[in-house]
Order: sequence, then structure tokens, then C-alpha cells
Amino acid sequence: MFMRIVVDAMGGEHAPEELAEGSPMAKPQYPADLVLVGDEIKRPPIPDRSKYNWCIQSLYAPETVGMVETGPKAMRAKSETSLSVSRRLLAENDVETVILAGSNTAIVATTRHLLGLIPGLRRSALALLFAIRNGKTFLLDAGVQARYALLMRV
Repeated sequence: MFMRIVVDAMGGEHAPEELAEGSPMAKPQYPADLVLVGDEIKRPPIPDRSKYNWCIQSLYAPETVGMVETGPKAMRAKSETSLSVSRRLLAENDVETVILAGSNTAIVATTRHLLGLIPGLRRSALALLFAIRNGKTFLLDAGVQARYALLMRV
């Protein structure tokens, strides 16, 4: 069975061109299906699918969240952003992984609204996995209110 990975093609500094071009080249070590979510009018066509041994699918999401917009406000005002569509796919168990870039407040607000928190937690956190010379390091950012970040080697 293939894992389904969603990429928010509208997030990040050089979106959507770089994500549409680079995502298929970042083939994981195992079989996977790739789903690019975003505005197809603004995004260039997906590169030749025959070069990759995984399925590339595209889903339309006409709205985006700007970097200066506050997350909760943007989430309430815009229900069809690439971020919301990506998270909804995860909430409905249609995909196993979502890769996002863009406004951290929008990512946290949308995730908390659509997926909720782990029972017992009161706040959300962002986690990043970094490849380093001697393995991998996991960075957990619990936000300014928590007053700390956790750095852990995996």
C-alpha cells in the first residue's frame, strides 16, 4: 500500500513554482502517492509524470493565507485555502502526511481546529526534523508562551 503525502503547493517563499517542480523530485525511500494542493491557475503544470515511479495528483484550492494574516482570522474567513484542504484530507484519513510551509499561526490554528489536541494538552507545538552530520535532530517549538523549545536527538 502506498503512503499518500500532501504538499501545500501555495505555502513558502517561492511557491507555487518551486513546490510544483521540486516535490516530484523528492521521492521518498518507499512507494508514495503525491498530492499537490493549490491554485492550478497560479501553479505551473506538474513535471512529466513518467519520470517518477509514483502517482502525482493535483487538488484545487483557490484561496491562500498571506504571511501577514493572523491564523485564526484567516481560517474563519477562508475555508478553501490550500492549508485547509490539506488538513481536511488528513482529518478525514485520506492521507497519512501533510507537508506545509507558510504562516505558522495559520498552520497551528487550522490544525488545532480540524484535528484537535492530544488529550491532556492545552497548547499546540510545531516540530521539525533536521538531518545533521551524526543522525537526526528533532526540534519542538512550543511557542513563546511556553518559554522553551525542546531539542532532542532521534
